[in-house]
Amino acid sequence: LEKHLSILEINKNKYQSINKISKPFQLGDTSNIIISVKQNLFLLGDIKSENSKNNFDQNLLVWLHHFQIRNNLKLRNVINLKRDW
Repeated sequence: LEKHLSILEINKNKYQSINKISKPFQLGDTSNIIISVKQNLFLLGDIKSENSKNNFDQNLLVWLHHFQIRNNLKLRNVINLKRDW
C-alpha cells in the first residue's frame, strides 16, 4: 500500500481523473476512457510499460485482473468505473 501511495504522490499530476460512466467496458470495446484507465494502471504499477491504445484487449484484461486481485476486488472481465474504480 505504501509503495502505491508513494507512486500516486509522485505522479499525482499525471494521474487521470476518470469520469464515472454507466456502461461497463468489456473485451473488444474501444473508448478514450480506456486510454485513461491504462495510464492509471501504468502509474499504479499494474502495467509495466505505457500503452496508449484505446481498445480493451486481452492484455488489458490481464492488467485489470492484477489490479482487482491487488485491491481485493472480485475478479470481473469488465471495467466497471461506477463500481470498481
